[in-house]
Amino acid sequence: DDVNPIGDWSQLLQAFLPDRFETYCYASLARENSQSLTWRNLCAHWRNIGSIRDEFVAAIIRQDKIDVLIDCDGHHGLSRLSCFNFKPAPIQITLAGIHGTGMDSFDYRACLSDCLVGNPIRC
Repeated sequence: DDVNPIGDWSQLLQAFLPDRFETYCYASLARENSQSLTWRNLCAHWRNIGSIRDEFVAAIIRQDKIDVLIDCDGHHGLSRLSCFNFKPAPIQITLAGIHGTGMDSFDYRACLSDCLVGNPIRC
């Protein structure tokens, strides 16, 4: 079963109260897995962007009117970090933690524990 190489970020989704935040998940999947099914059940809107080009993904995110876009994927062979170069949301955060992504398109970087206690690092 393929899982996110960074880890299970379902705690982050659970931290966002559905009556205060409308959550969207953009997943780059060739096929569903146990982790993606968990995430799908925790968010209000699910988008599988696996076969969509980056510039079109950015257009979808803009159309969804996302205020804060959070990267939970980091660096790996199937990540979609390049979508963030189109700056589809006014605030972009990576959960790549202390080491960050090396990209200028992020406004903040944070570890999961930082997000849960409200202490992100400004890039």
